[in-house]
Amino acid sequence: TRGVPQSRYYYKRFSVGGGKANVSLIVLDSSPCQSMYRSDDPSGWDPCGSSLPNDCPGCTFHANVVAQSCATQLAWLKTTIAQVPEGDWRIAMIHAPASDIDVEDLITPLQQGNFDLVVNGHVHLLAHYTVDGVGTYITSGAGCMVHMENRNGVTPATVERNNTSLGASSCTSYSTWHTCEIVFQRTVPGFAVHTFSEDMMSLTTTLIDENGNTLHSTTTKKNSNSTGPTPPPSNGPTPAPTPANKCCYYSDSVCYTGQTCCNTEGQSYSKYTCDDTQWGTKHNCIWDWRESKCIVG
Repeated sequence: TRGVPQSRYYYKRFSVGGGKANVSLIVLDSSPCQSMYRSDDPSGWDPCGSSLPNDCPGCTFHANVVAQSCATQLAWLKTTIAQVPEGDWRIAMIHAPASDIDVEDLITPLQQGNFDLVVNGHVHLLAHYTVDGVGTYITSGAGCMVHMENRNGVTPATVERNNTSLGASSCTSYSTWHTCEIVFQRTVPGFAVHTFSEDMMSLTTTLIDENGNTLHSTTTKKNSNSTGPTPPPSNGPTPAPTPANKCCYYSDSVCYTGQTCCNTEGQSYSKYTCDDTQWGTKHNCIWDWRESKCIVG
């Protein structure tokens, strides 16, 4: 169903399970908190941008975004979380994945507020990921615009390749304040189902494909993040060395995350080439809107 939100971001409290438990739901507006949308470069705008110039005639997407203050929303979020009753289930909804939010840090208040579940859309796939190694973050954006398997001769391998080449992931390289790790991710049509246990002390999220098959399931215990996020260990595995040559060429056998995907002249691929299923896909090249260049994802 469709409806009109009561505001661009808001708080709502309601009961579930016949009154056995209460849910405090915070809905956030990610668009003003994404630098690619605030930028004057239209190549980073999803609607009304240079990549889809005729998608929405008369569209005022960018003007609406820059008219909003992410700092004001952050201040509202901190004040609102402080007023959430103890013992409630704490759930947040936001359009973009956590790692795409780079203007103000909206995620740390959710972590400090012991939120049980964060749900986002935006990327057209199904995913379960963590932030800073903790929490339950769910992407449920596979209801449309997914390269579907077995349609017009498209194979599952091609589906995964096409979506990856378009930079479709719940964890990107953009994150400014946090680390992000994929637990499960599939670029197939589907949806997420959230089910409370009988005693209302746990919440199971199930990712289901278009045929009703269960792809992945995870269970969150109420207030299970009460100890707060833990920093990444300092004595973990040694990261792969960054090669002296910052270019990743098509002919290279190994490339590293963050390198520039380069043509034979040592220049970044264009966005068109970056998205290409032959040239960009070999090293998982994605377009970095902030830097306007093609990088290894």
